[in-house]
Amino acid sequence: MEKIRYLISSHNFTEANIELENYFVNNQNDDRKLIQKLRLEIAEKSGNYDLIIKQLFGKIKNNDGKKRSDILLLIAFFYSQTYKREETKRFFELFSKNFHNIDFENENIYLRVIIFLQNIEGLKHSDKWVSETMTEELRSELKKIRVLLDAADSYDFADDQQANEFMHRLSKGLYHNFPMRDGRNTFDLGEIRVNSHYSFKEQISEKWFIIESLVGKLKGKKLLDIGSADGYFSLKAALAGASVTALEKYILFYVRSHLVFRYYGVETQINQVFGEFNRNFYLTGKRFDIILALGVIYHFNDILFHLNNLIELSDHILIETRTSPVTWENDKEAMRYREGDPLDFDWVCNHFRKAGYQAKFSEKWAAISNRDEKQKGRRLVYFWK
Repeated sequence: MEKIRYLISSHNFTEANIELENYFVNNQNDDRKLIQKLRLEIAEKSGNYDLIIKQLFGKIKNNDGKKRSDILLLIAFFYSQTYKREETKRFFELFSKNFHNIDFENENIYLRVIIFLQNIEGLKHSDKWVSETMTEELRSELKKIRVLLDAADSYDFADDQQANEFMHRLSKGLYHNFPMRDGRNTFDLGEIRVNSHYSFKEQISEKWFIIESLVGKLKGKKLLDIGSADGYFSLKAALAGASVTALEKYILFYVRSHLVFRYYGVETQINQVFGEFNRNFYLTGKRFDIILALGVIYHFNDILFHLNNLIELSDHILIETRTSPVTWENDKEAMRYREGDPLDFDWVCNHFRKAGYQAKFSEKWAAISNRDEKQKGRRLVYFWK
């Protein structure tokens, strides 16, 4: 297993995949969740979904019951990652016919296939497929989502009073300070302060003004917001005229931000993507004028890989992160970084400089962050070339 991890970290995906499949054949009683996680990681980092699908085809005949069911779902998921709707639908239907309870091992890819095929509408009836074998956290989130979506259908968003009533209800799960149609902000409603990282409502709007001052006019620009959370910065960019792709991997955030965009009437300007920041963004050949990676990079488990993806996707990148008093001597040390480890932000900045970027630190952002004990030490840097 250590050899497989090393090959992945070294981005030697072909050999890593061969080693993983050999390991799977010889150790079928081992942790299947870990094996599946590594298989997904190899596929998403290499972008070689066709190879994975071909290998999975070979396993269908040799398995039955739950294993066969899981393989069919995996094939549907990988087809969804290559945007092949008909193939995704066909294998998802085959999975449904061979249906076994969704569990913690496959719940995430099940959600991603549902969203790909049915968008958020597919979550309205999650009570029909949610199971006790799924994690309690996800079952709880799906219940909240059903309540929110049912409530949203009962309000007329064209009517300001009804829309504000719904926003009041939605605000209990947000932690950014959104301006409302009646002149209030969501912080004024009270409940939001419990969720927020911020101690007072002016902080977030001040930070948006800093972003605007760095990147300039957004009208007509293509912007990617990685880890869009409740959608605040995606919303502000869309209202400023940008064409926004909002990427979010947590289902409850994904749904809440969708409803926020609906409240503001910008859902057609924002392409919401449910999933991970992976090689797909590069393989589609699409580049962005601006990328926002705010409070994101310390979540990367392969930071070198993801930073290089950012470099391939845009010449203008805003990164906000916490910092740590640690020094990485070389790229190998960076490759060992995992979420939760101390992050050498100086190394991150130097990595961009080596790629030809200039860097500008925002002293205003640092000063605002330092007002709040929970936010001290956070920094914003604008990289451009």
